Amino acid sequence: MELFKGMKERHEFEQAKAAFDAWNQQHDEVQSALNLIKQGGDFTNNSLNLQRGEGVYIQVHNVSLMGQVKSAGHYVSGHQGVSIPIGSLGGRSVRYNVGRSRGHYVSGTTHEAGIDSGELYITSSRIVFTGTKKTTVIPLSTVVSASANGGVITVSSSKYVKPLRVFMGAQIESWASEWIKLAIAVSNDGKDKVVEDLTNQVVELEASRPMSPTQFWDSKKSND
Repeated sequence: MELFKGMKERHEFEQAKAAFDAWNQQHDEVQSALNLIKQGGDFTNNSLNLQRGEGVYIQVHNVSLMGQVKSAGHYVSGHQGVSIPIGSLGGRSVRYNVGRSRGHYVSGTTHEAGIDSGELYITSSRIVFTGTKKTTVIPLSTVVSASANGGVITVSSSKYVKPLRVFMGAQIESWASEWIKLAIAVSNDGKDKVVEDLTNQVVELEASRPMSPTQFWDSKKSND
């Protein structure tokens, strides 16, 4: 017995499945965020010294702290040039040297690279990078801006002159960026407001729930 009656039905099934999978993923992410923010974060995370009443929203492993590094300089040797005869004086040849230069040192160039590795924590009150060489703590109340691009999360704070830049890869960049936005919203607007907004999002998503693969087959059977 053939599963599909034709290419059209197969295509319709694949479209329905893709739509449902995308909806289901979004629904689970919003619902999980709602549940975690409701409870104030994870209070059982022992890898970070939590403050009183602070909970961890997310912990991102194996990230790289980005910074400016300078490559090694090098010495450029000089040139003897070319000696050209231009005449004579008192029976002696007069020559002029062209292209002679002295050796000189060329400084290395500055570029961005990973300078430390460790963990990134987004909590209910802070953004914390703990590395093998240093720890950077940014209170959410001091965050001026946060963005994500090219796998790098950038957080500017009134506490520091330079922004915190952490590389984690493009696959999880948007997920971590959304959590930073949620954490900042909780800090600025309060937990109750964010819980209300997320609850409304869940209600809207459930109202727009697409047909599941099982419902797709049931509808086809009823139409046969």
